[in-house]
Amino acid sequence: MYSISFAMQRIAVVIFTLFLTHTASIACPIPQRCDQYWVAAQDVGVPLSFFSVIHPQRDAALLEVGDRLLATTTMNVRRRPGDFTSPIIGTMKSGVSVLVQDVKLLSTAKGPQIWLRVRVAETSIQFNEEAGQPVLSANAQKVISCYRQLSFAGKTATVLGMYECSGSWITPRALLLCSIGAACATIDDTIEGRAIFDSFLKQYNLTKDSALSLDAKVIPRVPNKETIERCRSESTNREAFTTCVTRSMSQSFDAVFECSKKFTEGEKLACLATQTQDGAFKSLVGCLAGGKPSPDKVLACATDPAIVEKADDIRRCVADATTSNARDCLLTQLGDEEQVVAKCLLSNKSSVDVPNCFSGVSPEFQRLSEMSNCVREAENNADKTNCLVSNLGGDAANLATCVNKNGEAIDVAVCALGGSKEAQIAQKMLRCAKAGRDAASILANCSEGVLDEKSRQTLGCVVGAGGDKARLAACAAGTVLPEDAARLVGCATSSQGPTSFALCAAGPSMNEEWRIAAECAVQSGGNPVGFAGCTAGRLTVRELTKCFTGEIGKDCFGPNNTIVKTLNNAYSDLTKGPGENNEIVRAIKAVGDITGGPNSVINNPGQIWGDENSVFNNPQQILGGDNSVFNNPSQLEPRNWRF
Repeated sequence: MYSISFAMQRIAVVIFTLFLTHTASIACPIPQRCDQYWVAAQDVGVPLSFFSVIHPQRDAALLEVGDRLLATTTMNVRRRPGDFTSPIIGTMKSGVSVLVQDVKLLSTAKGPQIWLRVRVAETSIQFNEEAGQPVLSANAQKVISCYRQLSFAGKTATVLGMYECSGSWITPRALLLCSIGAACATIDDTIEGRAIFDSFLKQYNLTKDSALSLDAKVIPRVPNKETIERCRSESTNREAFTTCVTRSMSQSFDAVFECSKKFTEGEKLACLATQTQDGAFKSLVGCLAGGKPSPDKVLACATDPAIVEKADDIRRCVADATTSNARDCLLTQLGDEEQVVAKCLLSNKSSVDVPNCFSGVSPEFQRLSEMSNCVREAENNADKTNCLVSNLGGDAANLATCVNKNGEAIDVAVCALGGSKEAQIAQKMLRCAKAGRDAASILANCSEGVLDEKSRQTLGCVVGAGGDKARLAACAAGTVLPEDAARLVGCATSSQGPTSFALCAAGPSMNEEWRIAAECAVQSGGNPVGFAGCTAGRLTVRELTKCFTGEIGKDCFGPNNTIVKTLNNAYSDLTKGPGENNEIVRAIKAVGDITGGPNSVINNPGQIWGDENSVFNNPQQILGGDNSVFNNPSQLEPRNWRF
């Protein structure tokens, strides 16, 4: 180790800054789900890098995103750059190959230091066992915390309750994956995300009010005994053995793996479209012409010149208007009632007044609003009951029951109205607002039955844009396009790149297993061990490594394997009583039966994944549904779309 002069440090900072200014990180399809493996590229104040493609070492300032490098020393792996406050994830040995995904320059008291976010094989990291279960993403930790909170003391966690607590939508599969350290595949709180989530609810025969539980039947695939024994006989070391087994586990996704190995996002998307074997989806990708999808590119796929001209008129209107009036350029495309709702939501009403914005759309909303305001202003229960009687008439005793069993004014009013559909919508809308949701989220998730999908999409875009004229202009495409095409505009707006756009656009028609697998294939870069760690969890991979020398069903994938231990640890406070009748206990026991012991899928792999329509056995079932936008593109009026 040696030091450099202060002047050289200043020069290095300038060089590093210029270098980093022109360096972009490699996009992750779903950023919040990607593993964060950060390592220091150098000692503080020392220019030589801990990594190199050749020896001797070179300066850290010469490392770039996309480089494939070799570690020249053993180093600690951390969650975030320069994060010394939390335990290390583990250690990475000298000679390990990594792909640079992001570069960060940190200023320290002793000089500049560069950190790298790297993609690395799971088997190349010696995880910190003292830190307990594998490092869970912040999203996974939040999901588990919400589930424990909502299920404590015999309570039931519902789909809607988990959303209100966590801020994202969670399926039974996502709940289990989050709990075992696999891809925490929650669905974002957007209109596009809701379209995907609603399709998944149908797959599980659930509604938003259904109970959400740990369902052992959605446990990810684990290897079978025959494969383990074959790979053990063919492998000379533990790493080769793990690669062999995990490669076998992912064979159903060979096509997706080949796509994930493509160098550019555009190439990945084109490959992905080809593998779906869906002509309409291929045409859509071809129409977008590669690169990052945008609302304008989606609009350009419509050949009707009248639609394109209408969008141009809206853009010109936005450009010429003052900032305060720019939103009116889009709102005038809506009906009179929807315009009233939009202007009300944009006026920064308090959460208590949100349902009032829909009073003009539904007489029931108006009635509910008046009653809830009256109840809210009453000083005691007797006054609240008198308020209801004066508005509704009827039996005072029954109305008093509504007052006594409900705390919130809106809940009292809903009860008094007999739980009408409109009243329940307003009630849910208020819950969304009280949970800290913004107006765009309220539109996406709480206005069903009041606004049509097209109006929700348009209003969500306008509300989300605020006063930003550039973002308002981008809303023009969704405003003039038909309903499902407008959803594609939303996907183009929110996507991180072509791959994430494809997952969003095709999401409502996808099998959930395939969607998660596609995300994991892209995230892992086609590495079978990384793919298995993402889809099945690091615990499965870690358990698998024990099979290289241990006895199958005992030393590895036994009844008390690491997957079962982790679930017990994650939900320890929920497993106390009432014995075997405890729902969480039953779920964990079922997972144990599936993943370990004589009756597990290790010994009988067909007992769960034998369904002929499973994505593992029939990977062509990807964009299912005859009436999906991709299999029946004529539903996208106008009928002469290029795709």
